[in-house]
Amino acid sequence: MAPPVPDREGMAREAEAALLKGDHPRAAALFGRLAASQPGSPRWRVALARTALSAGRPEEALPEIEAAESRSPQPRPAWVLLRARALEALDRPTEARSAFQAALALDPANMGCRVAVSRHFRQAGQLEEALRVLEEPPAAEVERDPLAGPARASLLLDLRRGEEARAAFAASLAHAGTAAAVQRLFPMVGRLLGRGEPAGRAFRRLRQVLDATEREFATEGLRATLSARLRLAMGETDLFRAEVDALLRADPTHPLALPFRSAARGLSGTPEDGGVGKVFVIGLSKTATSSLDAALSRLGLGAAHWANPITGQLLALEDAALLDALSDIPVADMMEALASRYPLARFILSDRPRDDWHRSVVSHYQRHQGTPDLDALRRLCEHPDQVPFGREWCGLQQRIYTSHASFPAAYDAHQARVSALFADSPGRLLRFSVFEGHGWDRLCGFLGHPVPDTPFPHANAAPGR
Repeated sequence: MAPPVPDREGMAREAEAALLKGDHPRAAALFGRLAASQPGSPRWRVALARTALSAGRPEEALPEIEAAESRSPQPRPAWVLLRARALEALDRPTEARSAFQAALALDPANMGCRVAVSRHFRQAGQLEEALRVLEEPPAAEVERDPLAGPARASLLLDLRRGEEARAAFAASLAHAGTAAAVQRLFPMVGRLLGRGEPAGRAFRRLRQVLDATEREFATEGLRATLSARLRLAMGETDLFRAEVDALLRADPTHPLALPFRSAARGLSGTPEDGGVGKVFVIGLSKTATSSLDAALSRLGLGAAHWANPITGQLLALEDAALLDALSDIPVADMMEALASRYPLARFILSDRPRDDWHRSVVSHYQRHQGTPDLDALRRLCEHPDQVPFGREWCGLQQRIYTSHASFPAAYDAHQARVSALFADSPGRLLRFSVFEGHGWDRLCGFLGHPVPDTPFPHANAAPGR
């Protein structure tokens, strides 16, 4: 008797669902069975390549793409694009760029391909070229596309063309009609509109779009995540807590599980406890605040660095009630208010030697803002509508840096603020420097946590750091 013919489409749906959830072993096993059942079909080889790439194994993706191409008389744009992404992940930029351009040449009308090529140029720091790729089609087509429209608005903002960026965002928001569009527009609200009524209107519009989109297995996890994030952004706290509870029961290892749990706890209405268990990292830029954020997350805290990971908005005082740990200069800016509101919270001053810090912070602002000194940073802040996070960002720069004569003077002033704040309660403050070899022992001893058996994280290490 011949072996039964598998239900290939049913198996394919199951494999795609596993891939969407990040269950790469299950997806690879199912796609492998499909490839064995149809050895002449390129479809399953491409699926195996997508799975390998999603699992962070680009070296396994390339042979699968080659196997698919050997089974087809002509190349397909999606396959060439997959090859480009694999080459990019393997740090072979010249080959990757050629493959991206070849994919676009094969299908110039494919917006998904355009977005991928644009993203490649953006990651290489070629913002103008990235924008050019997106602006070749008619503007109306770009605005209607759930990927291209938000990508163009984001690029315009990074190019300091804030007015155009907000117009592009508004157009994409008006055309939004899919969960994918909501996913890409949601994190832009904070960067473009900050907090307040304009942001509230944008969140309400995204809520309407999400409620109107069709439900299907491929987007249900995405929809649930976006729905919970929008609930918190819109202040619908009871609905947020209920949706987070359902989401985390279905997926306890959700990427946002820690901040979701922390925020739901913070909204639970429990009596004020003085901030027991809360941790605030009050170091300046380029003092390893990102590494401490990663370390605190690894210790199981719902941590946030720079922006609220749920709403995407720049950290503010109200976020301290929601999250277990906050870090970066928004936290340094409000450390007096935090110390007063949470008298039992712990504070960590991430630090490094002043001259070393000065070289690194100058390199950081030159690289990311094109401002080699404080005078240039002051001039940039004269145009808050042109930068991400707008007036909130410029206000931070003024209070932390540009109100001082130089970066070293700003460093000294910050050290003096910290010393004055904790003069009467030195036990609440830990001075911590990864640059002097501090790690888990010092951090966990201060917080009373067991020491993990993994290396201390070193995040956001950059040239000139």
